[in-house]
Amino acid sequence: MKVRSVFLSAPTCDQASQLFPTSGYGSEVVGPTIPTTDEGYRAVFDRAGALFSAAFRHARRLGVLTATGTELPLGLEPGDASTEVGDDWVRGMPDELQARLSSQGLDPKSPDVVQSIYRGIFERINRTHPLDYYWVWSYEIWSRGEEGGMAVSQAQIDAMKTDMGLALAALDELGNPFQLAHAAWRLGTVDDPAAFDQSLPPEVPMFSLLGSAIGYDSLSAERVKWPGTWLEFDWGITQPQIATYRLHEDAVAALSKGGTGLIAEQWRTTVMGSNINGLKDLVWARGSTGSPPSRDLPPDAGAWMGPMYEAWASRQFGPTVAARVGELFSGIDWDSIPQPVGWDGDGYESPGVILANAACGEGSTTWPQLNASYSFVDTFESLESEVVGTGNRARFSYWLKTMQGLRLIGEFGCVRGVFEAAMNSGSFATALEQRTALARLFERIITLLIERIVNVSDLGEIINHEIVTWKGRISKFDSALATGLGYAIPAGAAPSLDYTGAPVLVVTTPRTHAYAGEATLIRAR
Repeated sequence: MKVRSVFLSAPTCDQASQLFPTSGYGSEVVGPTIPTTDEGYRAVFDRAGALFSAAFRHARRLGVLTATGTELPLGLEPGDASTEVGDDWVRGMPDELQARLSSQGLDPKSPDVVQSIYRGIFERINRTHPLDYYWVWSYEIWSRGEEGGMAVSQAQIDAMKTDMGLALAALDELGNPFQLAHAAWRLGTVDDPAAFDQSLPPEVPMFSLLGSAIGYDSLSAERVKWPGTWLEFDWGITQPQIATYRLHEDAVAALSKGGTGLIAEQWRTTVMGSNINGLKDLVWARGSTGSPPSRDLPPDAGAWMGPMYEAWASRQFGPTVAARVGELFSGIDWDSIPQPVGWDGDGYESPGVILANAACGEGSTTWPQLNASYSFVDTFESLESEVVGTGNRARFSYWLKTMQGLRLIGEFGCVRGVFEAAMNSGSFATALEQRTALARLFERIITLLIERIVNVSDLGEIINHEIVTWKGRISKFDSALATGLGYAIPAGAAPSLDYTGAPVLVVTTPRTHAYAGEATLIRAR
């Protein structure tokens, strides 16, 4: 193994921006700038293929199954005056591909053309990386019914079925190098969960994102069923979500309705540790040597959570605090933990925004009153001195800073409510005071996030707060505030760029093994 170390932060600079190697930080597939030329687009595809090749080959050696896919229909989606789709159109093919096909005298709506495109997709996968499943997705608002989605016509349903058949035929032409699967937010349609059950062979798995295995009891007994659950929801991607009670509900439903798997959705990793442990505890089959494994689930979620959390805490932080941490996490599970972040609109809908607490803005609620709902943070802090062992202390520190950050986020939301109320009433001097308070709180939030970094999803939380909360929700008032004050906003009313926290040296997501002869890059921040 050849090891090469690269420091991504300048040794003489303490600015938090140095955590990121480029100003445009994101997936290595796209790179620091979004391409605008055909050459740039092809480079993105090449990098995506290389990433999938490395990841999926590694997954196969570990026995992990992989899937990738596209939305249905790839070809024609018929219009209907009674639905939100008014005219016939091609949903899945980019406009550039449709134009290229049309220039060659080919109709993107033609079933033969759609099948040939599927075949091209599958051929490229074969040449680029291994794959176990190619899943074709019903798009997010497909037949959501009472949940605010669109109505669908029989013609649209038939077009979905046709498209699935074309994908199956294209795979068959290539000798079925991998298997088709169907994925959706909800099975079938809102009125008929089994709408596609007879359109696909029973060995084709069906997966849906709605919890409680909704609709799976309508599918044929032979169908391979993959109910879904959520380790976390998108509204809260910048706060801890302790939610094993819900996972228990989904696991029990999946097993009772014939599920052959349970797929969990998530964005982050380390901060999802307690939820990942809960899911593992629910779905792992157990048995002694020589006897068949059992998947008997604990029937009572409340009785299961305490011992499960205590066992997890013992492995994470050591036995000296395990029982009390288990009790604490059981007490804040699911809706019991404060939720100061969420989706926030006003023309720029985003998840994970630190929400303005309107009650604070109206003056009926103050932060000392709200702070009482964060008393569990004080309890967690009080355990720190009892944690023994370097690894235990490091893992405890991560969760401690996570909880402390949540409390600061709650305070930020309260002050944001007062700030916006002052702006809306024209009280600009008060607004400036509150904006200055917000800047100091924001510095403390980011400092805690930097001090606890262990992987790139932790970096993502920093980016989210910077872009959608400060720049998207606070800075948008800058022009109106300066005009109302009659002078420029003072520099002290903005977050400092200086990092004043504890020194940090971290290898994000350190590798635990490498292949023989592999050149391994260690990125130290």
